[in-house]
Amino acid sequence: MKYFFSSILLLLITVAFSVLPDELPIGSSIPFPDTKMKDISGKEYSFKDVRKKNGLLVVFSCNTCPWVIKNEEVADAA
Repeated sequence: MKYFFSSILLLLITVAFSVLPDELPIGSSIPFPDTKMKDISGKEYSFKDVRKKNGLLVVFSCNTCPWVIKNEEVADAA
């Protein structure tokens, strides 16, 4: 029974990673540029609203991750 659940878990992980989207090549147009999202202050912005002349860099991070917390501490100290 243990091997059955391990096999199912392995199968699910394999399927999950096989359906990941391809990376977005540099120079591509922004996907869904008009979709509004809230920032940490509650204001809504779209990619088009915040894009500058040289482009846009989006970073997704988790505020409970120890690596992210440490990185924010270093950035605040600078």
